[in-house]
Amino acid sequence: MSGHEHRYAVALTWTGNTGAGTASYRAYERAHELRVEGKPGASDGKRHS
Repeated sequence: MSGHEHRYAVALTWTGNTGAGTASYRAYERAHELRVEGKPGASDGKRHS
């Protein structure tokens, strides 16, 4: 590692509510959206290192 520090503001939004909310463990999906402000490529669905 180069010793540089990086800081990013992230927002995680749960999008898996199928209408039943959290009525039971299987009643909702684990789908989510992750947004990272200032991180190039963070919203294109690909993993970046």
